[in-house]
Amino acid sequence: MNVDVDDTSIEGYKRIENLLQKANVAVCFESFDIVLTHGVQFSHLDSAFVLNQTETKGEAPLISFSSEAAAGSPFLLSSDALREDPNAVKRLFSVIDDSRALVEMAEKLDAAGSNEGQVEVIFASDLIKPLVGYCYPSKHGNKAHLYKETDLELKDLGMGEKRCWHGHGDLLASPTPHFGSTFITTTSKSLLDSQGEACPDQKHLNQAIGQTIMYSFVHHNLHPEQQSLVPGVLLSRSSFWVLLYDCVADVLLVSDSVPLFISDSTVLTRAIAVLWLVLHHKLFLNKNAVTEDARQKYESGFLREAKSQKTLRYYKREKSYTKKRFVPVESEMPKGPVKRKAFEGPCFEKSPHKK
Repeated sequence: MNVDVDDTSIEGYKRIENLLQKANVAVCFESFDIVLTHGVQFSHLDSAFVLNQTETKGEAPLISFSSEAAAGSPFLLSSDALREDPNAVKRLFSVIDDSRALVEMAEKLDAAGSNEGQVEVIFASDLIKPLVGYCYPSKHGNKAHLYKETDLELKDLGMGEKRCWHGHGDLLASPTPHFGSTFITTTSKSLLDSQGEACPDQKHLNQAIGQTIMYSFVHHNLHPEQQSLVPGVLLSRSSFWVLLYDCVADVLLVSDSVPLFISDSTVLTRAIAVLWLVLHHKLFLNKNAVTEDARQKYESGFLREAKSQKTLRYYKREKSYTKKRFVPVESEMPKGPVKRKAFEGPCFEKSPHKK
């Protein structure tokens, strides 16, 4: 039964809280150990990371849905946060209450099958943009032409430079053009582990982690006064995973899978609520999530590895994810006259969050 709510009502808050509590078991975060390999330079993330799940020391953090649960939870739901952006609440209810649109989205995804490009376009047009407000696909790659029939604006979403290149993001989602971005990596693959649970495809998980790490550095370099913990999302045909990285504390977390559908292709509205919460992370990220205890339990080792391989300095100076191509390192610039076409240097576009 739907509840008519305004953007600040107790009923609206309780309804969202109830949806998220139903999904609580599915969004437990686990610690991963991350090792940077020598293949990162031009790998486009095919072999950029080797991941080994580490044994979590103690109970893994959960997404909490009460402002009282302030310790150890990455996200917190509170009525005060909801009041900061009433339109965010309206968008959530407009999506989960439109059962016909959700059925049509499920049918289109079934028809798309394993076509990754079509799956991405369906999610971008029918779920991400309505849910969050703005969704920018990458203008690079072999999927860009599929957006010609949509109203989505393509952007340059290049991540990094020559020594820390992380390819082009698939989608960039933001509640407004100026507020709280999230990179989304999409895949049509749906894998099962030995227990029959959904597990991420390794290549796409690597890509999502690489982009989340890079975006944490970009965000911290641009806004050092703000929290450096940022989320990323790996979105598959039937599930999604939430990633969190803090480039200051070197904390990396990857969630369990959050299923989007049940067996009869019915969309799970509680999963949509979790995705909405993550995409509006500027409202709901817990400022006290990364404690000293969390640093000890969930340190990834990325900073140590990047420093030992002499690439950390490139991450620490990165301030844009809108490059058209990677930038030659200063020490590798040729001496004397050069052909301009060979070394054009930095190529930036305005961030989609700036006028």
